[in-house]
Amino acid sequence: MKTTDGGQTWLTQFNTPNYYLRSIEFVDAQTGYCGSLDGAFLKTTDGGETWNDIAPTIPGAVPGICGISHVGTEHVYGVGIWSFPAYFVKSSDGGNTWQYKDMSEHAIALIDPVFFHPDSGFVAGQDDDGGNILFTADGGETWEEVHNTGLPGEYVWKLQMLGRDTLFAAVENFGPSGSILASYDGGKNWVAKQFPFNGNIQAIGFVNGSRGWVGGYFNGFYETTDGGDTWLNVGIGSTLNRIFVLNEYLAFATGTSIYKYTDTPPSAVSPGRTPSLDWDAHASNGGQRLHVRVNLPRVDNVTLGLYSLEGRLIRHVFKGRLQGGTHEFEEDLQLPRGHYLVGLQINEGLGAIKLTISNGG
Repeated sequence: MKTTDGGQTWLTQFNTPNYYLRSIEFVDAQTGYCGSLDGAFLKTTDGGETWNDIAPTIPGAVPGICGISHVGTEHVYGVGIWSFPAYFVKSSDGGNTWQYKDMSEHAIALIDPVFFHPDSGFVAGQDDDGGNILFTADGGETWEEVHNTGLPGEYVWKLQMLGRDTLFAAVENFGPSGSILASYDGGKNWVAKQFPFNGNIQAIGFVNGSRGWVGGYFNGFYETTDGGDTWLNVGIGSTLNRIFVLNEYLAFATGTSIYKYTDTPPSAVSPGRTPSLDWDAHASNGGQRLHVRVNLPRVDNVTLGLYSLEGRLIRHVFKGRLQGGTHEFEEDLQLPRGHYLVGLQINEGLGAIKLTISNGG
């Protein structure tokens, strides 16, 4: 969708049932890129009037582009995919040719890049130990991990650079509480700040070092005015994936709706919706036999796993791509007595079901 009046009206420019569109980045008024979670990577050179799939020009398998960043008009970067595998792509000539790097040495999945120089930037995602942030100073040839959350199954979902020294990141997990990350020295060191209301955080956006918002697969923008130490639900919105800050007085947020922040309160807000996942999970044999049914309306990327109550991944039950329809999974657990979470995540949402094991394995 495109607006030319500051977000008052929007025109749908491209719509297809074949692609789940995930990310968008314009380098100028005419040239932009749009990533999908179905293998397509689209480019426009006429302000969005027409779009062409450039994925075949990338020398590597690209099942999806979750995040895009750019420096100037020539240097464009993309990462994917949130489910699996992890890779990095870049162009140094305005999207005409591309380089591909397998990132499995550093991550299981990658979601978001932020570059501040043609050779220097960060990417965020997940490895076996938890959500992680990687840094490169040579255009993506080599990478250094600068932070790991230490909770397996957790993601660092979105990155924001607020000036060169201040960065923020949203951390997502299946648990009842989450966190954000903040760096005040250009990404060398990161501090975690707790978000006690929900672990499903995806969107993050600060307009200055103190005031910002987070959102995710839950209702409400949560606002902080003290840099993330405390949070308040401001009572509007739901299901946020990204917050795009232009300056201290102007920002947009997107998910299943579009929101605009200005220096005056909004007079109307699109209500949005929280996706409803069609699935169930239960256990038999004293909790030692897991049964899961998942109904997908379309082809989708799926991760299904067993987690502790705090959101720590114990093991994956399934991780891959499934066709639309009903899918059933069964697995022997052999776990100690206690309470666990069965976690499901697809392109459009995530959810958790509590599981009780009464007979220890």
